[in-house]
Amino acid sequence: MERENKYSSVGHSISRVDARAKVTGRAVYAADIWRRDMLYAKMLHSPHAHANIISINTEAAKALPGVEAVLTYKDVPQIYFTSCGHPHPPDTPEDTLILSQRLRYVGEAVAAVAATTPEIAQAALDLIEVEYEVLPAYYTPQDALAEGAVEIHEGSRNICGESEYEIGDVDAAFARADYIVTDEFRTPIVTHTPIEPHASMVEIDSNGRIIIYTGTQVPTILRERTAKALGKKIRDVRVIRATVGGAFGGKQEPVFEILNAALAVATERPVKLELTREECITCTRTRHGAHYRLRTGIDKDGKILARELVGFNNGGAYASHGHNVMLSAGAQFCLLYPTDNLRFKGKTVYTNIPIAGAFRAYGIPQYAFAMESHVDNLAHRVGKDPLEYRKENMFRKDSPIHAPYFSINTFGLPDIVKKCEEEIDYAGFRRQPQTEGPVKRGIGMAILSYGQSCFPWSVELSGARVMVNEDGSATLFVGSAEIGQGSDTVMQQIAAETLGIPPNWINVVSNDTDVCPFDTGAFASRQTYVTGRAVKKAAQACKDQILDYVSEAYNWERLRLDIRDGNVIDKRDNIILDPLETVT
Repeated sequence: MERENKYSSVGHSISRVDARAKVTGRAVYAADIWRRDMLYAKMLHSPHAHANIISINTEAAKALPGVEAVLTYKDVPQIYFTSCGHPHPPDTPEDTLILSQRLRYVGEAVAAVAATTPEIAQAALDLIEVEYEVLPAYYTPQDALAEGAVEIHEGSRNICGESEYEIGDVDAAFARADYIVTDEFRTPIVTHTPIEPHASMVEIDSNGRIIIYTGTQVPTILRERTAKALGKKIRDVRVIRATVGGAFGGKQEPVFEILNAALAVATERPVKLELTREECITCTRTRHGAHYRLRTGIDKDGKILARELVGFNNGGAYASHGHNVMLSAGAQFCLLYPTDNLRFKGKTVYTNIPIAGAFRAYGIPQYAFAMESHVDNLAHRVGKDPLEYRKENMFRKDSPIHAPYFSINTFGLPDIVKKCEEEIDYAGFRRQPQTEGPVKRGIGMAILSYGQSCFPWSVELSGARVMVNEDGSATLFVGSAEIGQGSDTVMQQIAAETLGIPPNWINVVSNDTDVCPFDTGAFASRQTYVTGRAVKKAAQACKDQILDYVSEAYNWERLRLDIRDGNVIDKRDNIILDPLETVT
């Protein structure tokens, strides 16, 4: 039996705010934007995984008719910043330059050209002469951490970040274990590959301000990073989020928008930079490749006595989201299979491969693959069914929580496991005889936990502003980023529910840093919970002002008033109030 929905807007299926624009093809993506005097940008990419630029000659490229600018590291500010899509202050190393003399992966931008056509810009790249000093390159954390390895970033020891914790007496628990199971697992890098390639169009307005049009998850953070890297004030940069054709974390930070902004500043003309699919794969962002060593001590019945995880994340050439992704895995390590004895050690390592950044679930796919494979091996060691073993050892509502800041307020894991078990007929399949021959059929279940939002880091900040019009309709201004997940529609529903008006009375504006309040962006499954609360508070403030005014103007009792379907009503009698009448 379905639960009765007491809300008028929230929880109901309504048309998406952006549905008409997308299904009619009128949605504007960054690559669709055109200006009369617009230039086209192309980048020259490093052919080497690790090298210094000894010399670079751009004279022939600059002399090519149609070329308006050629930029190298000599032509842009050498101000270090972090591309990580988290707000200031930075929580990852500031190790990135717009263009660098030191090149750290195949595909890194060596130079950028702006020309009147894409073909001329591409031809200009072939005229740039570069002499390289090739340096040793390392592609795995183990190679980068080996004794004598050249530092990819000076003073880093090739470690982007590291952390560890220990709870209980792990060594003593291992000593009394009947069995110790040790496993190693590796996961590769993965590219996001949204349908929309990375693209931006940047122009300079009449006041000299930089206007960036791009599909981004983090408009306000892109604005701040651009200002820093170019030596500007935040007020000098405006970001207008175009329609986003998929992101998945790959657009949760500046990628090449700042370089494109530098071209626009140099030429004082609009410049469009649209990456090819090959460029998106080779020089944007990836999911971290991981190497996990898991060790678990159990008694003869399979009870877990001690757990240990030693993890290495391949961070690639620059920090981006850095060690935060490993920290996400480390936070979950202590939750799902509780024991009083835990040890975690994690490192994120610089290597000479493309940069690893944010990717949906933020480190949990790598960890869950390793952990759940390891749990299967634990069950096998004591001769138990893998699912039954999980049910015996997984987290319960009264299990001790060793992770700080975590609390269990709702708990549905046993119900979820039971439901899945029934839906796939797990027991029925397991009773079937094993198939003969090389082709086998199997069945399995895995469980995982994931931390929604970014608490306790102080990045949970969102703003909202509601402007009510003369006829009772409204405009909602939010800084949250609609990237296809439906957040604009959710915010519209929350505002409508709070104000007491139909959702289609509300226009949502969420794409312009000049008019929208600050919001850290679309990541960590946070926007409904964080931005949504800001929307509710703003809408409630408007509603309170309306009802306060109505109460005073018509001498109606304030506590009896409410707004429903756009009308002021008497809550006690559930009637629409007429201003010509007086409620006593």
